[in-house]
Amino acid sequence: EGLQNCHGHGVTFVELPPQPMATLAVPVPGAPMDADLALKRLLRQVMDTHMPFDYQMGTRVGLDAMTDGAWTRVCEVFFPLAKPCRAAGCRIRPAGRFARALHTGAYADVGQTYSQMLSAIAAEGLHASDASYETCLLDSMLVRSAAEYLTEVLIPVA
Repeated sequence: EGLQNCHGHGVTFVELPPQPMATLAVPVPGAPMDADLALKRLLRQVMDTHMPFDYQMGTRVGLDAMTDGAWTRVCEVFFPLAKPCRAAGCRIRPAGRFARALHTGAYADVGQTYSQMLSAIAAEGLHASDASYETCLLDSMLVRSAAEYLTEVLIPVA
């Protein structure tokens, strides 16, 4: 599980452009069920308001959760948008430098990937500067087993 099964991918550092997003805060405690319910509410909102969204759902893990090792404590959910919009919850993920890794396997095991990413960030003399962005690339809608799930994890760095 984790980075060692990421088809040869490790932690890389990338410059990314701004990305419009539809977002919704996840109520505390930010457990997986809270995030799942928030994603469903956000999906209804983007569909009802005809936002130009890609069906590629995402979650964010706050700096405090990363510091605490609470890798599945989600603070916000999002859907990337094809273009900016003015509806409630629309915002832009800022452009900038990010640590990037692909996590292969069950989401419950994502902590291993985060640990390796935070070590790589520190080795570069950098630090996490904001909540992460996790984008689900392969999930239960596309693959048969949680062992095949693929999640892109981006951590803004400074």
